[in-house]
Amino acid sequence: MKTIIALLIFLSFSLTAQDTISKPKIALVLSGGTAKGLAHIGVLKVLEEQGIKPDLIVGTSMGSIIGGLYAIGYTADEIEQITLNTDWFKYLSNDTDLRNLNIEVKDDFEEYVYNFPIEKRKPGLGKGLIYGHELELYLNRISFPSYKYSNFDEFPIRYRAISTDVLNNEVYIFKDGPLPLALRASMSIPSLFEPIRYKGKVLVDGGILDNFGVDIALQEGADIIIGSNVERISKSEDDFDTYKNLFAQLMMLHSKQKYKKYKDSVDVLIEPPVLEMGSKFDKAKKIINIGYQTALKHLSELKKIKSSIYGDYKKRKKITHEKSFPISQIAIRGINDLSYKYHIYNRLRNSIGLIANYSVIEKEITDLYRSGQFSYIKYYIEKISDNNYKLLFDFAPKAKNNLQLGIHYTEQVDLGLIVGLTSRNSLSLNTKFKIKARISKYPGVDQYISKYFKIKNTRVGFKQFFNYSMDKITIYDEQIKLTAYNRNFLNFGGGAILVLGHNSMLESGYKYEKYFFNKLFRAEFQKIGNTVVDKNSIYLSYYLNSLDDKFFATKGLLFKSNIEYNFKTSIETKKNNDTILGYYNLGKVNMKLKKFTSINKNLVIESSILAEYNIYGDSLNFVLNDKILGGVYPDNSSRIPFWGLPNSYIIPKNYSIASFGLRYKISDRIYIKSVINTGIVNLNDVYLGGGVSFTFKSPIGPLSISITKSTQYIAPQIHISMGNFR
Repeated sequence: MKTIIALLIFLSFSLTAQDTISKPKIALVLSGGTAKGLAHIGVLKVLEEQGIKPDLIVGTSMGSIIGGLYAIGYTADEIEQITLNTDWFKYLSNDTDLRNLNIEVKDDFEEYVYNFPIEKRKPGLGKGLIYGHELELYLNRISFPSYKYSNFDEFPIRYRAISTDVLNNEVYIFKDGPLPLALRASMSIPSLFEPIRYKGKVLVDGGILDNFGVDIALQEGADIIIGSNVERISKSEDDFDTYKNLFAQLMMLHSKQKYKKYKDSVDVLIEPPVLEMGSKFDKAKKIINIGYQTALKHLSELKKIKSSIYGDYKKRKKITHEKSFPISQIAIRGINDLSYKYHIYNRLRNSIGLIANYSVIEKEITDLYRSGQFSYIKYYIEKISDNNYKLLFDFAPKAKNNLQLGIHYTEQVDLGLIVGLTSRNSLSLNTKFKIKARISKYPGVDQYISKYFKIKNTRVGFKQFFNYSMDKITIYDEQIKLTAYNRNFLNFGGGAILVLGHNSMLESGYKYEKYFFNKLFRAEFQKIGNTVVDKNSIYLSYYLNSLDDKFFATKGLLFKSNIEYNFKTSIETKKNNDTILGYYNLGKVNMKLKKFTSINKNLVIESSILAEYNIYGDSLNFVLNDKILGGVYPDNSSRIPFWGLPNSYIIPKNYSIASFGLRYKISDRIYIKSVINTGIVNLNDVYLGGGVSFTFKSPIGPLSISITKSTQYIAPQIHISMGNFR
């Protein structure tokens, strides 16, 4: 540490003797550190209480976000409220509110763990796992007032954001440009976030080369430096005990060397002990308080700065944040098709008009993003002159062809690898071709082609589909397993779609279904050999989805209904060595209703009703019905969950099931849920069951385990699921 006491005495004497001597410049340096960086807010609160206003703020990564907001006029309390009300796990991922997508792409969302764009006929690794569409909008929203300034020197507090230019292997300092872009570049962790391309540079997290920008503060002329550092500095054997820790230490190697070099240049060094909270955004309140309590331990040093430099402190003036700007120009980047680009330009010009605020801009971006054609849509505002601003949109269309991978496990189909290929606009404009395969003991394949277009203001579409799946079905008599058989299920068809809104659609079409049953029946059950079921159908279905999340919804409604008329239906089977031919099943009606209601940010009510009624009469019901009831985690549409019963416990002709559940979020990645359900099967059998489940939101999809029990089945049931459901 510099000889701060001597300097302060000198400054105090000098300020008393001469009014012409300028006040020394104080710089506040805030390090990176993901969730750990929230401790900087506590440090800011102490500085405010002591009446210390920095002349310059230098920030890296999370420090750049906290520092940038403070520099444009937010108070420490306002920044605290922003961070406490922010879903950081949503913004630091590709997670998107499902309500922001069109109904026809909602089922495709979050199907896979990894996505590889196919470029030049070879799958690439992509630019980063996280595109950051929601993050871009969020950073623009909270820093929108910064657009009134031409550069960062005009902020109420001068500001610098540190990033790393990997193209030239050097530190890049943001002194101007869009503040949201500077914040996004400063926190772009390599291989996790897509890098930012700006002024011929490729920018990633500033912590790679300079996580604690004391040197930048000195270059900017700081006389006194207050530093808040939350990153691990010392090393021990435990820091290299995992590949993750080893990678983190290697990535920060240059920053650690720079820290040692400039540490003694810091006059007040505040290091909150939050080293183990790098991803614990759910502990934001605690982290902020640790930063506050740590800063209080440096109170004597801070008071000396205040009394010697400031004298009587005048409270920081409240700043009014601008909510809109006059727009004279709109520019679009990233769209190569000139006619489509012109169409988008006219749409934006007409909807935004001459005055732009972030709510109107976000609404237009959300409407364009709904189509699922873009990885992200960004916007920035550039000040040309007073009352003259330019609005720039940056579109990133998804690759035409993408290879996808995922992992899936349930007891019904065993462990499997999910492989998919999606092709957009390859066959013709606004078409999508998709094929997905499950490679496992019980394989499956899904394929469809869809095309949408507008007739006046109404969207309509056509769809062709094919599905093959294989699974295992068990035959029970009360609580005794009689036998099991493998079912091969094949269907294909097509239909017309009428889109009623971005949350609902109506579909009608034709499908052909064929079931194959292997001869696994034991003689004491029924002397039945191989069985083939054929069915032709026309159907009418309605689909509504207003959920906010695919796997962990907190609000919204999911409703599916289907009416089906069957014709040319037949069954061919062997019983007692005789071939039996018959016709069955005139049709069916089914529906599924799920509602999610949020009690608070952690507690959600889940309620649902499922029902189906089949019209036919035949003695071989157990092979004619295509629905199987039991278990917790269905892996296809033919399986109906019932908590408390084994998988495939009932093969009903008709059923109605009502369930009620409470889901509690223990942390941002761990959930516990309790469920009770009751059902009426075949009009007269009543079942009652329930249980509890634990789910971990992992990088490979949800990992879940449940324990259930029913009044009809003695033994408790344990069910496990991993990855995204097929």
